[in-house]
Amino acid sequence: MFLFGEKFRFGVYLVALACAGVGMGRAEGVSPAFTFEPGKTAFFPEWLQPVGTASELDTTVSRTSFDVSPPSGTGNLILTVVFDSGEGRFLRVYTQSLDGSRAETLAENLDERTGFAGSRTLLIPFSGMTRIVFQSNAGDGVASIRRLVWEWADVRSLPVVALPGQIGDAAAGALRGSVVFPLSDVDGSPSLSPAALVTSGMTRTALLDRPTRFGTDDPATFDAVIDRLPSAARLSGKVLGLPPEQELECRINGVRVGTFSAPAPALDDPGYLPGTGTLAAWRAGAVYLPARFLHAGENVIELVPAGTDAGGSVPFALKDLSLECAYAPTGTAAP
Repeated sequence: MFLFGEKFRFGVYLVALACAGVGMGRAEGVSPAFTFEPGKTAFFPEWLQPVGTASELDTTVSRTSFDVSPPSGTGNLILTVVFDSGEGRFLRVYTQSLDGSRAETLAENLDERTGFAGSRTLLIPFSGMTRIVFQSNAGDGVASIRRLVWEWADVRSLPVVALPGQIGDAAAGALRGSVVFPLSDVDGSPSLSPAALVTSGMTRTALLDRPTRFGTDDPATFDAVIDRLPSAARLSGKVLGLPPEQELECRINGVRVGTFSAPAPALDDPGYLPGTGTLAAWRAGAVYLPARFLHAGENVIELVPAGTDAGGSVPFALKDLSLECAYAPTGTAAP
C-alpha cells in the first residue's frame, strides 16, 4: 500500500478558471483539452503517458497511473474526473515521484456515494514530471472512471479575485465569461455544508450536512424553523442525477412557490455522457421564496421533480442546500 502525504493547499481563495472543464468559453493561456476515456483512447499527447493498471495486495483495490510532464510555459493542471459513484466506493487521487519515494494526496475520496455518475475538478500545481495515480475499489482498472479531461493553464490566467469574507455575487459578476470556482471546489476536499450565518439583517442555515440521494422512498423534505417572519428568503444548493431538462418544484408548507432553477451547462461540459441523456455534474440552483408563504416557527420545504407527486419517481441528489432569510429593519413590516 502507499503512504500518503499531507494534502497541499494552494494559497488562493477564489480562482477564475475559464472553461475549466465546465464549458463556458476558453480563456487565453488555457491549452485545448485532452480527453481520456478508458477503452477508447489510443493516442496520447507527448506530455501524458499512461503507466498502466495494477492490483494491490487487496485484489478489490486497483490503481491506474499516468506520467505527466508539464509543457513549457505552464504550471497548473486543471483535471476534471468524471466517474460512476456507488455505495462504499472510494476514488483516491494522489501524485507520486517517479521512483515511488514521495507521495502527496490530492483527494482522499472524490466519490460522494450518491449512486449517480458525477465529476470533480482538481487544480494541480506542477513544477516538473510527476506521476498521477487514481486508486479505487470499484473493480479492475479503476472501473469507476468514465472520463479524464486534462487542461494546462498559464498561471497568469488564474487570478485571485477575492479573499475570505469577500466572496459573493459582486466578485462573481466581475468575471463575466469565466467560470468561478471557490477553493473548496478544486482542492479535492469533501463537500461541506455552507457555513451558518447570523447577522442583524440575514441568516443562513444548512439543511443538509452531506451529499444525499432522494427518491420515492426518501423524499427531499426539510424542516426549517424560523424565529420570526423574514422579508424575503432564498433556497440554494446543488443537484445531481436529474436529466438536464428536468426541473425541481419547490413547495413550502404544501404550496408550490416556484422552480428550483439549476441551468444546464454548455454542451462541451465533460459531464455530458453521449447516448445516455445523463449529465454527470453538479448543477448549482436556487429559488426565491416569497415571505407570504412562510411563517414564524416550523416550515416544511419540499423539492419534487416537476410533474411528479411528493417524493417523485425520478431520483436525484442534493448537496450544499441552505436557506437564507433576510429581515426588514425593526419596525418595518415584511411585504
